[in-house]
Amino acid sequence: MKIRNTILLLGIFSIIILITAQIIIIRGVWKQKDEMFNLRYRLFSQDALTIMNRQWSTDGFDTARLLINTKSKLVLKSMADNKTDSLTAEQKQNLYKYVTIV
Repeated sequence: MKIRNTILLLGIFSIIILITAQIIIIRGVWKQKDEMFNLRYRLFSQDALTIMNRQWSTDGFDTARLLINTKSKLVLKSMADNKTDSLTAEQKQNLYKYVTIV
């Protein structure tokens, strides 16, 4: 009887060790997958930014982009100060004229 109980206990103990090892392996693979996803996302975004910088720096519209960016910051700030979510028709027309002139 004792031999059967020891064999049974050893079998249960080995199954527990096997399950624990599998959980540790799965957890490691899961973390590695998340790290690879974050790394891949970061690399894609950095590649996109370098391509955009390369393309935008040679097209001749750098000054226009800078002026429109500055104007859009001012418009957004005035919208935040007035606590409105949209522009009036007159403001839209003025903004459209400004962008067209630039």
